Parts: sequence; structure tokens; C-alpha cells
Amino acid sequence: MKLLKKILLIIFLLVFVVIIIGFVYEHISRAYVKNKYPVQGEMVNIGDHRLCALQEGKGEPTVVFENGLTDGHIVWNKVQNAVSKFTSTLSYDRAGILWSERGNNPKTVDAVTTELHTLLQKTGHKGPYILVGHSIASVFLYEFYGKYPNEVAGLIFVDCQNPDFVKYKNDFPRPNKHADWVFNVKSLSGLVRLFEPYTYIYSNTQKNDKINKITSAYFPVTYVALNEESWRDCDMAYDALKVISQKGSFGSVPIIIITATKNKFSFMPSDEQRKLWHNRYLESQNDYLKLSTDSKHILCDKSFHHIQLDEPELVINSIKELVDKYRKKENMNSEKNK
Repeated sequence: MKLLKKILLIIFLLVFVVIIIGFVYEHISRAYVKNKYPVQGEMVNIGDHRLCALQEGKGEPTVVFENGLTDGHIVWNKVQNAVSKFTSTLSYDRAGILWSERGNNPKTVDAVTTELHTLLQKTGHKGPYILVGHSIASVFLYEFYGKYPNEVAGLIFVDCQNPDFVKYKNDFPRPNKHADWVFNVKSLSGLVRLFEPYTYIYSNTQKNDKINKITSAYFPVTYVALNEESWRDCDMAYDALKVISQKGSFGSVPIIIITATKNKFSFMPSDEQRKLWHNRYLESQNDYLKLSTDSKHILCDKSFHHIQLDEPELVINSIKELVDKYRKKENMNSEKNK
């Protein structure tokens, strides 16, 4: 019996030492990563935490970029750099992603859009805004318009999931939900860095390109927030649907839908399922057109999911179209008031 207790004690001490080593290893790794890949942009205090924001360009309207599920603001670099030559721009990392601090707000569509609006106010961007979102960002664009309709001059959905797509929720694979503390422990103990490295390579990039290196290096830091958003994906979409159903539509606010069709749903196990989901997706993308009296749909058969990387000129030109439309309208109103 005494021998068993000694063995259990030794095992406990070994596990404890390994955990401590893991926490120290992760702490040192994060310090190294922070030094090697410092903040791209500036840290803006929005209350109990800071968000990383990159501001470029001058003029109205301000173009605001919202990211997809696993992305930080650097995914917009090509597009933002070009757009900032003719108007003001702002991209940022949502709470807990890359350089942005997590804070205490829940990962809900309401909290995310409130934080974005606070960020825009803190950085002196009073609107109007042209909102450009990618993938899951559709739910945040919907909500932002629902909360601040008079501050939205136009919207561009870059291969965005239409919140109405959640009608297929029960047919679609979804990540398992775990308690937040599980993700925190895995993240802080070095387990993610050692055993769950982020190996995704963005389309139209090389493995050693900066965007891939930064995303991979910061993945253990952003792991918790990413998982929070992943399993809440459908719930966020339902929240956004409620918002737009209450508003009715975007009215006459111009919207542009840009949809990638290359290898869509390639992860599905059969050609039949791939075709089914592809058709469902295109149907939901076309439904966007009904949301505004001024809408346009662009199909991209040369792009994968990240159109802003595969065909950035399509996104840039779409933004330029809405910026010009807004300025023309403002000039006409100015002439009428003279």
C-alpha cells in the first residue's frame, strides 16, 4: 500500500513538473513570437482591453474590413494597401485574435459589433462606412447595419456565408462544444503549440510568406477565441437573421456579393454531396440580391475561399465602385442644397 502511494505521488509530481514546464515553455514562446512579429498597426483601448487596428489612407467614406473565422487583419493587406490610396481604411483583429487582447466580453455577434463600433469612434472614424466582410463576417455586417443603419454607406460580402444558410444547420458538420477552460488550459500549457500547430497555407501564398508565419506563430495565442467563434458560428448566424428580419432589408443601401466557386466544399466525402452543397451555397448567395434594391453579384471561378488573396483586384474594384457611388451621391446632395 505504501509502495502504491509512493508511485502515485511520483506520478503526480512528474505530471505537475511537466505542466509547469509546459506553461514556462509557452510563456517564453509567446515572448519570442511577440518580439519577432511585433504589432502591425496600433493597439487601441476600447474599455477593458485593447484591439489591434491598422489605419491607412484619407478621405470619406471609411472602408472597414471584417475578417473571416481564422483570420487576422493581415489577410486584407493587399486590398487595404490599394484602397488606402483613394480613401481612408481600417482593418483590425477581433478580440483574442492575433495581437488583439481577449477582454471579458462574450463572443456574440452583438459584442463583436459593439467593439468594432467603439474602435471606430476611438480612432476618429465617425462614418459613413463601407463595410467589407469575408466568410463568417457576414453576421457582423448584418448586425452592424442593424445597430447603426445611418452609418452604413455600402456593404461588400466577400465569399460570405449568408446567415440564411443556417437552415441547413443540422446537415452540416459542426465542431464539438467544450468548456472555455479546456481551450485555455491547452493554449497556456503549450499543448497547442506542440501538438496542434496551425499548418494552413493561404491560397496564392508560399509557406514562408509572412502571413502564414505570423498566423502560425500566433495560433496558440488565438486558439481560445477561434474555438469560441467556431462553435458559436451558427448561433451568431441566427442572431444576425433576427436583426435583418426586424429591419426588413438593407433598403437602397448598395451591396456587392463576391462569390468564389473554385473547389467549393472539396472536403465533402462524395461528388454528390459536393454538388449538393455547392448548389445550396450558390442559392443562398443569390438570396443576398433580394436584400437591397441596389445589389450586384460577382462569381469568381478562379478563386478559392480567400478572394482577397486570389483576385484582390476584384475586391478593390468593387470597393472603388461603392466609394465612387457614395461620393457622387454626396456631390449631388451638396449641389441641391446650394
